[in-house]
Amino acid sequence: MRPMASAAAIAGAALLSGCLATTGYVDDATTQIQAQVGAQVSQMRRDLDDSEAIVQQQAARIDAVEQTAQNAFAVASSAEMTAEMAQRTADQLGNTLENANRRLVYEMVIDENVAGFGISQSTLPDEVRAYLDQFVADLRTLPIASFVEIEGHTDATGSPANNARLGMERADNARRYLHEAHQLPLHKMGIISYGEDQPVAPNDTAAGRAQNRRVVLRVLA
Repeated sequence: MRPMASAAAIAGAALLSGCLATTGYVDDATTQIQAQVGAQVSQMRRDLDDSEAIVQQQAARIDAVEQTAQNAFAVASSAEMTAEMAQRTADQLGNTLENANRRLVYEMVIDENVAGFGISQSTLPDEVRAYLDQFVADLRTLPIASFVEIEGHTDATGSPANNARLGMERADNARRYLHEAHQLPLHKMGIISYGEDQPVAPNDTAAGRAQNRRVVLRVLA
């Protein structure tokens, strides 16, 4: 009986040893898998960090491009405005030099006291048109008339640049009406804008500002 018990013990010991070996193998495999998974997770985190960094860099580049475009647009707008002002100044200087040797024979002032322009308005009210009609009637009675100079003036409301533009629009609208309604030749009429630079009354009162919003027509011989 003892030999058989020894065989059973040996078999049990072998079985236990095999189980322990299997457990050790599983532990080793599990450790390897965990290490591999951990390495993969770490790599994925690094890749994610790299992707986020790339996205941030691209966003920064986009912001820089947008800012550059905005700056370029601002420079272009400023340059266009500067060129327009330079041309307007040259035109005004040319008209001034051209008219220096001419003699004033007739003048009409259309301001708020008779029929004027509203604040920031350049369209011709009916009252202004009526005075322009009267101007043409007076013009045709003059024995000598060679050139009509039309000045646009504003009050001091708003910026000087806007007032310069507004004065030019008022003078140009008056010239267009004289040409379209009465067939006065365009080459016989010149326009100039003084904006707010030549007030005839203080701009700190409503009555004064109304006087400054005006169109002046001069007949030169």
